[in-house]
Amino acid sequence: MRLTRPILLALLLAGCPKPTTLQAPAPVPVRVGSVLESATEGPVEADTTALDAIVAEIEARNLTPVAVEVSGPHRKRLEMLAQGASGGVILLVESTARYSTQMNGRYRWTVEVEAKLADPEALDEAAVESFTVPVHLLYAHERENDALIAATPSIARRVGALLDDWIRAQGQ
Repeated sequence: MRLTRPILLALLLAGCPKPTTLQAPAPVPVRVGSVLESATEGPVEADTTALDAIVAEIEARNLTPVAVEVSGPHRKRLEMLAQGASGGVILLVESTARYSTQMNGRYRWTVEVEAKLADPEALDEAAVESFTVPVHLLYAHERENDALIAATPSIARRVGALLDDWIRAQGQ
């Protein structure tokens, strides 16, 4: 029986070692807050959708998440998150979902994300990761929160990479 190349390649890769998640040498508390801003000047909502996935990324790296609800003006949120922090780091994830257009029967949204990771004593030196996640939703009634739900795996992955960079910097 002759195996085709794609099947043979899949069988070979199945036995490859899986990449492991970078681990912090010791548990460090991470005060984390996540918000969803409306692009149309609506209220800022505490985001529990992406927060759950972000907390899982934090825990996977031997860090201790402390979820904090953050509200208020954009430029004050990092300071609000830092209040009450004793050691560790703070992580603020701000997302804004915007409707773009209808394309091939789907509704295109973009979720703009800015993640900031900082020492509570040095907020001006925060590591900032800004990125956009394109999302295609099926129904006209789906809105910002639905776009955020669809973008959550990408957001969590990018925040995990930001945490990996921080862990590597701590080892140097």
